[in-house]
Amino acid sequence: MERENLVVNAPSGFGKTVATLYAIVSAGSLKILWFTRTHREAERVIDEAKAISMRGRQITAISIQSRASLCPMAQGLTPEEAAVLCRERRAQCPFYKGFLTSFSVPPKPIISAGELYSHYVKLSVCPYYAQLSLCNAVDIVAASFSFLANPFAMKVLGFNHDTVVVLDEAHGLPETLTLHRSAELSLKGVHHALEEAKSINLGSAVESFIEELASIVQSLEGVFSPEELCRDLQKFTKYSVHVITESMVYWGDILRGEAIRRGERPRSSLYHLGVFLTKLLNADERYVVVGSDGKLRLACLDAKLLLPKVRSVILMSGTIDLSLANELGLQASLLDLSRYVNYQSRVFILCDVTSRFEERGPEVYESYARYIKLLSNSLPINMAVFFPSYEVLRSVSAKLTELKRPLFIEEESMSSLEHEELLRSFKERGDKGGALYLGVCGGRASEGVDFPGRELDLVFIAGVPFDEPSPLIEAKISYYAERKGEEGFYLAYIAPAIRKVIQAAGRAFRGPEDVGVVVLGDKRFKKLTKFLPPWLSRAIDVEWRNRSLMLAETAKFLGVGLEL
Repeated sequence: MERENLVVNAPSGFGKTVATLYAIVSAGSLKILWFTRTHREAERVIDEAKAISMRGRQITAISIQSRASLCPMAQGLTPEEAAVLCRERRAQCPFYKGFLTSFSVPPKPIISAGELYSHYVKLSVCPYYAQLSLCNAVDIVAASFSFLANPFAMKVLGFNHDTVVVLDEAHGLPETLTLHRSAELSLKGVHHALEEAKSINLGSAVESFIEELASIVQSLEGVFSPEELCRDLQKFTKYSVHVITESMVYWGDILRGEAIRRGERPRSSLYHLGVFLTKLLNADERYVVVGSDGKLRLACLDAKLLLPKVRSVILMSGTIDLSLANELGLQASLLDLSRYVNYQSRVFILCDVTSRFEERGPEVYESYARYIKLLSNSLPINMAVFFPSYEVLRSVSAKLTELKRPLFIEEESMSSLEHEELLRSFKERGDKGGALYLGVCGGRASEGVDFPGRELDLVFIAGVPFDEPSPLIEAKISYYAERKGEEGFYLAYIAPAIRKVIQAAGRAFRGPEDVGVVVLGDKRFKKLTKFLPPWLSRAIDVEWRNRSLMLAETAKFLGVGLEL
């Protein structure tokens, strides 16, 4: 492989995972670090590695997960809580002792995180530390994006000059990076921190500082620079804010340890406050502080990816171009395979509806509900509607009365198992008269879920999923405009929405020659088609008065009868 970075735009059905994996393996003597959006997608990499191995290639591979997922003693804890538990109980932990005395390489050269867990638990060896020890020993490591935001994980993954880093479904990486680098503080959390400080007699200097901070959290509204807020905080105390912050972290961590020894979850509001202030004190021009409704959010605006020096970085997605590499701070060449797509698609733009934030209201929601009922009640197919937000979803679904087909609604609070069951039941309706699914762009079903065959024939995008106006979004647009010029507005505002639209629309097409219908339900799409791929940009304009044209064309194209 040449020593350069590559952006691969390959829609669904191209087999880009196995093709890319096989190409790198065939180059010989290269370390592969493969990052995905979810643990489930990382497991697919292991499945493909096993298939390659069966064809005679001698390779070793593992998929890795967080301490909370692999520690037998930390089930139900967050990764941060699991780290505290491990620190406090490691000296007496039978699995850690087993790791130090009995660790060995597993007999299977290619092993998933689940297989690794089962193997080492049977041996009373810590699966978490076993996987870390294997990272340098294997050819391929598959992990979720969250590991790229973990400094400790970055040290043990085995980066070197002969490493190829693959970022699969890379369109989701900017959001992951900025979220991990950001932090939030609530007024309730500050009050709890004050109670903890008083309970251990931390002293009047710290307590009075927290009280002053509470008044800021309660009253601050708008966007500020971290430097500006830090100057204001220093005015509240004669002590260095750095020293007070360090004290909060130290004593809060002691409280977390004591909670573990009492058999409780290791949580401390004092520690959380100290960590927030530490991030605030170290924040630079890439950050802003947003105050609103009794909360402070330290928001990272920059999605630049910080990697050690490696041989190459490969970014892959079905919704990617060089602008994403630019956003991540990478120079790369583009391999665009979308030109070879032969999706059999019919696309309609609804020119008399919009989800524009300023125009939302009962009439808009009723207009969307009218179109959704028309399509669902008239066509015996599986149809999915993806909204800009859960709020819009709820507002429209409340008006969906007199439906002829089963309705499946994605809820924000659903567990993974609940959502999987919802999707399974919906998919089963594809050849049983059809059903209606409601979700959100950028949500669980609109990305990373396959709907082969008749499991999904029509996708309705109910509005352009632009970020809703807010001081934070304005700050992000301003930040990118200052650094990227005219491209800044596209990177900060338009590109994220377009990627969500393409991902959602692509659920109806799971192979290069699949057949499906897409309804772009917002008149603003007429000006956005230049950003869409060819299979999605050749659209027919529709209004309510000529809706029969859309119905007839859709039924004929999908080969189904109309039920009027």
